[in-house]
Amino acid sequence: MGYRATAAIVATIVVSGCAANSGSSRDEIRAYIDEVNKQSSGDSRETAGATIEALVQKAEPGEEVIVLDLDLKNTHAEAVAGVIVETISWTQRDRSYVRGPINNQTIPGEIASGAKASVVVREFVPDSLPGPVSFVSIRARPLKEAERALEDQSVLSFTDRTELGPELLLAYMALPGVGVASLDGKTIFSRLRVTNGSISSAGQVLKIRGKIQNMYSEEVQGVHYRIRFLDRASADARVLGTERLQRHGLRLEPGQRRALSIEAESMYIAVGNVGFVVEAWPMKIGDTEIALPDGW
Repeated sequence: MGYRATAAIVATIVVSGCAANSGSSRDEIRAYIDEVNKQSSGDSRETAGATIEALVQKAEPGEEVIVLDLDLKNTHAEAVAGVIVETISWTQRDRSYVRGPINNQTIPGEIASGAKASVVVREFVPDSLPGPVSFVSIRARPLKEAERALEDQSVLSFTDRTELGPELLLAYMALPGVGVASLDGKTIFSRLRVTNGSISSAGQVLKIRGKIQNMYSEEVQGVHYRIRFLDRASADARVLGTERLQRHGLRLEPGQRRALSIEAESMYIAVGNVGFVVEAWPMKIGDTEIALPDGW
């Protein structure tokens, strides 16, 4: 199933358990994500999450070319005539991710509403990457929509940058329709978007309130949560402890956003000035049971 390749690093927030992170980097991330969200919620989307879903069936790496077998699922209310598939090779450098050139391939033919089209695309291994390819991101869009986006240079795009921090990369991977083909066996992304609202603590109990959104094109049934406590609110922080929770009864329609309410207990909360990461992983997408990633 394609969800094996589109469903592991997960939607993440990193904040301080005592005080919010300072500096312009967090403000920049928020502004950046707001712009991309604005781009992904234009008039071309009839319903929340309507897109061309890129489901990776197989990835065959080679020295010069990576061959990707994809199923493109049209979740728009109408048929689309022609699709542009954007592929990008990525590698990890220190605590950021560097991309290669953008490769756009046009897939002719009509895809009916709700239908899938099996296609093969080729991503040429770029010489410019500072390391081996970790994964390839795939974003498929209707031909007319993609052409309109190229004309509108005022809209900010993640592909404007050659290097992204982990928060921006996770937000990019959570955009509707983005798939990922892992070549290192570990770099995969969940498309359950977690955003934080209010955070409070009482003794050893941390209370987190926010939102969780389903960015898949099918219903999500049940969610695994993992809260990792860090020695500081930083991307290179050390993990002190982990709390795991399950919400078997939680259902999320495609594009639906619901309230998130978590209470996690840890002796590290009482210490103060600790960071934490909230991650969400689907139990079931449509009729497909989703296994937890290694190390969860």
